[in-house]
Amino acid sequence: MGVIVQTVGGGRTEVLGGVMNIGRTGEVAFVADDSQMRISTASHGWLPAAYYRQAIRHTRNGQTVVVSAKDLPLRGFAESRGPQFAIPLYK
Repeated sequence: MGVIVQTVGGGRTEVLGGVMNIGRTGEVAFVADDSQMRISTASHGWLPAAYYRQAIRHTRNGQTVVVSAKDLPLRGFAESRGPQFAIPLYK
C-alpha cells in the first residue's frame, strides 16, 4: 500500500475529517518534504493487521519528524486489526 498524500516543494495540504480505509499494511500514510500539512482523520483497516506503521513523516530543513501509528490515540478495535488510530490534528 502506498502513501495517501505526499506534499513536496513548498506545497500545502489540508485533510480535515474522513476515514482512511486500509486493505493491507503500509509503511507511511502522509509524507511532507519541505511543505506544510494539516491533518485530522482516522484509519480503518478492513482486514486483519491492515494498518499504516507510520501515520506521518514530515521533513523540514533536513530534520525529519515521524509520528508512529502507535503514538496516536487508538480507536479501540481488536488487536488483530493492528493499531487503528486517530489523528486529532497535526500541523
